Amino acid sequence: MSKAAATAAHVSEGLFRQDPALLSRACRGYPMMHSLKLRPIRSADLPLLEARLQREFDNPDSGTAYPRCKTGGELIAEFKLYGLDWQRGLRILEAADGRPVAAFGLLYSPEDLGSRTMINRNEAAVAVGPYRFDEAAVATEDVLVLMERLAGRRFGFLRLCVSAANLGLREIVLNRGWVEGRENLEMGWVAEGQPEAEGRDAWTVQRLTGRDDPRLPQLATLLADHFQWDDDCAGRLREYLAEGYHAGYVRDDNAVLGAAVWLKVADTDFGRLEYLAVAPEARRRQIGTSLVRATLGDLRSAGCREVFLSMDPSATAARAVYVAQGFVPTLRYSTFELSF
Repeated sequence: MSKAAATAAHVSEGLFRQDPALLSRACRGYPMMHSLKLRPIRSADLPLLEARLQREFDNPDSGTAYPRCKTGGELIAEFKLYGLDWQRGLRILEAADGRPVAAFGLLYSPEDLGSRTMINRNEAAVAVGPYRFDEAAVATEDVLVLMERLAGRRFGFLRLCVSAANLGLREIVLNRGWVEGRENLEMGWVAEGQPEAEGRDAWTVQRLTGRDDPRLPQLATLLADHFQWDDDCAGRLREYLAEGYHAGYVRDDNAVLGAAVWLKVADTDFGRLEYLAVAPEARRRQIGTSLVRATLGDLRSAGCREVFLSMDPSATAARAVYVAQGFVPTLRYSTFELSF
């Protein structure tokens, strides 16, 4: 199927349609799953899913690392970021007696609706789950197999984020041929108990005024160099702004010295510091501190009670900046990838 033909409607019908023959083929070699039925998620399933989400949020050794949500509303908000309806992307496995025993999903960006900034359209998907409600009825690997085989019909590769403490899931994916990428450190900031920023920062953080701001190409180049963006970096930053992200920067008379990109996740009370970069020649001059403080101030004003970021655990200087502003480590995880 060509990219041009892969409309969101076609994807939603072809990728996850209820097809007993397809389910039977996907479950070949896994006899436990032949008694199960795959169906779309319903609103009535949300309380059961929310209980599992809360359990995994409180016990990171028992689940995946992204999307790490406390409520069904937060999970639905993650699907919105991709331009995808949650009922398109989530599926339930039912036992013969109609009991939901597991759930899983795929986050992806449809060609006609999706976000290029979240993931490459039509090329990749991010795994949601697997979540098991009845551990006696279905094994984690069985649900993962079904997810893999359905994703393999549509995408080039599948990504899964696994917390470092979840040794069981880590062993399963490695044994199934997934390739481990770099380790990441999630850090979180909670507004409660944090003092309001006081005093004048060493640097003034200016905001991009829009997609036509003359400073945008300089910000995009700095971010691309730091985060290895290999596409149209200015176009990518413009799309971030179009999707509700904010960008700020520090500059001197000649050039942009540092930049940050952040987002309040719609329909939630949390935000994300997605990117922060300081030019190599401008480091150790409090530029990163000024950018972090400006980001937190903006998100706090927007009603965020929590702010999260993900970083390289070995970046000790950056970590010290975040800790000084009230961030604490919350989770270590690795990204695994399976190519089809």
